[in-house]
Order: sequence, then structure tokens, then C-alpha cells
Amino acid sequence: MPKPSIIPLLPSLPLSPLPDYPESEIASGSRSSNGWFALGNGGPGLNVGLWEAEANESTWLDYPFHDFMLVLEGELGFATERETVIARAGEALFVPKGLRCRYVQPTYVKKVVVAYDNPSERESPDTLRVIKIDPNAKLAPSAPPSAEMLLSPVPVQHTKDFFEDATGQLSIGVWDTTGY
Repeated sequence: MPKPSIIPLLPSLPLSPLPDYPESEIASGSRSSNGWFALGNGGPGLNVGLWEAEANESTWLDYPFHDFMLVLEGELGFATERETVIARAGEALFVPKGLRCRYVQPTYVKKVVVAYDNPSERESPDTLRVIKIDPNAKLAPSAPPSAEMLLSPVPVQHTKDFFEDATGQLSIGVWDTTGY
């Protein structure tokens, strides 16, 4: 069994061409993109890595997986029938699986991607929305690690959950802690 390690997601990592998006999914702009996966390979399950593409806009689609993204360069957005949510460099968005939307990217974009797909899971489409992650959201106290795990005093921790999938396997939020 391989030993776990920390894999840095450095924006300077070389990216490789990914398969082009089908012509039927792109309303305008580039169909090509480049990426690098630190975890996963772009299929079902958990995928973590870097992604880049030139400007493009998708057709209307039911988003195929849960997608957290931290924009490193450029600007992107998601349009729904109710709103358009935009993220620029330094900002993060979360798009839940099954959301009816259009991907709108007016510029070149490079982003960190954490995508999760459990093929058997579906959220209720009526409650889905794009979530812009607010790093300054008010956090609530959260449970620290158990004392048996610690080699130091118990840390003080806080969290704000923005989303949890129907299976409870994926949650998206902001967390802080004192040292431990």
C-alpha cells in the first residue's frame, strides 16, 4: 500500500491536453482544455487537480458532478434561470450535481478543481444553486479531533458548511483551527 503524501497543487505545474468537449455541449468558444490530476483521472469518484481553458460558453446542461473550484486566473460564471454567479481570481464556487445551468467563461481561466461524482446519487433539482464560497462567513464552533489522536492540547475549531451531498460523503465549507 502506498504511503500517503501531501501533493502540492502548484499553478506552475505542466498541464496536458484533455479530451475536447463534445460540440453539442459548447455554444461558443474553445472546446479544448488542459489539466493535471493529483487524485483521480476525471472519471467517477473524487478528482483533484488543475484545469485551464480559453474562453467558452456551454449550452444548457444538467451539471454532471459536484464541482468545487478555486479560480487562480481569469473569470468564470454559472447562469441558471434565477441568477448568474461569477468568480474571479482568488474566489471559489461550488456547483452541485444536477443543477440546470450554463457555464460562462469570458476569458482564459486556470483553476483548482475538486470534483466528486457518485453515479448513484442525485440531489433534488428544485433546491440546487451555485454557491459562492465566502471565506469571511461567520463560523460556528465545531468539534475538535478526539483527545486520543492528539499529541498537543485540544485545538479550538470553527466551521461553516455551505453544502453537504445527499450521501453525506461530501461537504463544502470553511474551517479554521488553532495549532495542534
